Amino acid sequence: MSIGITEAEKVVLRDFYMKKIDRLQEEIKQKEEEISDVVFRLSVLGFNDLFTTIEGIKEMYSTGWTMARKAEYALEQAGKYMAIREIVHDICKYEAILYSDGEGKEMADKLASTLKQKVDKGEVFVRILDGNLFKYGLKKWVDNK
Repeated sequence: MSIGITEAEKVVLRDFYMKKIDRLQEEIKQKEEEISDVVFRLSVLGFNDLFTTIEGIKEMYSTGWTMARKAEYALEQAGKYMAIREIVHDICKYEAILYSDGEGKEMADKLASTLKQKVDKGEVFVRILDGNLFKYGLKKWVDNK
């Protein structure tokens, strides 16, 4: 189907719409950050089991989840491979626990054991060596490549 415009005009329109997409994606990112901030504030107030049905926004964090699910959520939110201490830091943030309270160390030990079991069974998580540090990611990231 032709709409009667020149190649040069098509290029101009393409550039215009690509810039518009970039602006919209930046706005989406900013709104997701705002939502994350509100979610965190709600979790501090004790509203940890809320869910959202807004398209594209992940489900809200729940303190009632298993350690594996909490790690999965932290990784999904970060969108990158993370070391145990980074995952625990995020979980502590979601649960409004001070990392230095000693609970962080307990949580790190429990999480390390849980993730090792899941990796060994080929379930949900994968482990990579980044320099001299093991980092964890989601198996679906590897499966989707």
